[in-house]
Amino acid sequence: MKIYFTASTTGKKKNKTRYQKIIAILEKMGHIVTTNFLTSREQKEFLKKDSKLVYKETKNQLKSADVVIAELGDYVFGSFGVGWRVEYALSIKKPVLCLYPKGYDTYYISPLLKGNTSEYLTLKSYTLRSLEKFFEQYSDKLQYGQSSRVNFFITSTINDYLDWVNYRRKISKSKLIRDLLSRAMEKDEEYQKDRNSTRVK
Repeated sequence: MKIYFTASTTGKKKNKTRYQKIIAILEKMGHIVTTNFLTSREQKEFLKKDSKLVYKETKNQLKSADVVIAELGDYVFGSFGVGWRVEYALSIKKPVLCLYPKGYDTYYISPLLKGNTSEYLTLKSYTLRSLEKFFEQYSDKLQYGQSSRVNFFITSTINDYLDWVNYRRKISKSKLIRDLLSRAMEKDEEYQKDRNSTRVK
């Protein structure tokens, strides 16, 4: 997925390591993080641009992203820019994940955000250790929605293969099974014919 990551640039010096670790986790999972404001050079180049151009480019980046992630864990340096990006992304029905460190006092999260009931907004506390597992679940939910749960038995040979794919290719067992079934569905001409016929009213 293409991810637009945003956080307080004013508090970058204090929180830069945490931001970098979040981005590293997302990229390790195979996602593309389309924003990079962590180096001084990048930020200086950004600030040199005409304000109208910055506004236009930012809107286009948000539109092209699959999901927007905002890190909120800096109560010393709040950010109007982060708030605007979150609100704009929600206005165009873009999934927005707002993260704050576990133990963070949610008093510092704006009630305008906490009171937002948009179905596209998720507020979540996190630790760097738990972030990868949570984001895997979150991205699966975005891709497949609220789907049914199916339990079934598999042979030890199949389980060995699933373990191998998970270890070698960093693909979860559930995602691998869903991908295999999706490809089988696409190739099943009889199923596709029946499925398409029920769509025609």
